[in-house]
Amino acid sequence: MKVDSLSILLAEETPWEGNTNFRIKVIQPGLVLDKGAGTAIQTQYSKSKHEFGPLQLVMHCYLKDIHIPMHEHRNDEIMSYLYTGKMRHKDSVGQTATISASNIMMMNAGRSFYHEETSEACEALQILIRPEEQDLDSGVQFFAREVNVAKEWQLIAGPKEMSEAPLKIRNRVIIYDAYMQANSKIQIPKIEGFTPWLFIMNGELQIDNTLLTKGDAIAGDSLYNNSIHLLTDTTLVLFLSDVNA
Repeated sequence: MKVDSLSILLAEETPWEGNTNFRIKVIQPGLVLDKGAGTAIQTQYSKSKHEFGPLQLVMHCYLKDIHIPMHEHRNDEIMSYLYTGKMRHKDSVGQTATISASNIMMMNAGRSFYHEETSEACEALQILIRPEEQDLDSGVQFFAREVNVAKEWQLIAGPKEMSEAPLKIRNRVIIYDAYMQANSKIQIPKIEGFTPWLFIMNGELQIDNTLLTKGDAIAGDSLYNNSIHLLTDTTLVLFLSDVNA
């Protein structure tokens, strides 16, 4: 199954919730399919009409001096991606870590995993991915890296069989990001069997005659054939998802 047409989910189509210290936008990536391929195709492969293959939710958050007490996650692969600021993580197995743009966290919450978070002012994505099986072993991974403006994608996470992926996801989703300069161009990396879902973390870009800005998303296999023109300094987060998984 392919999603051939390009489909756009504008930032304004998903409302902000919360308050000044905890603002969250719960983006349902599968909703983009209602714009292009359509619900009839979507329901043939999606476990939920809101999923984009195993990619379940992309939660865009602004947090300020927030403490989230110890709580449980089950049967989710959860990546914490910070764009600005820092967050302190502590879990039930005694690990503590500071998460930032240069230290990304992946929680593989199988049958049960507890953690708590304390944040200063930060902007982040919390990404939920459905695992390939229920009640797997639980654990947590970290990817320490340098964040540089470049003209290429940086691989962050991928399926366990993708040996070069720094963080392992227990399903068929691959995650990249790119910090790009204004007036540059970039192509989507093409991997057979995966469909792109691209989120604009910051900045402005143009694909063909379509202008997209911060918080917008665009998806579809046709992205592989289009050059992305960055109009400003722009940060992109790219998900390649096997929509049949």
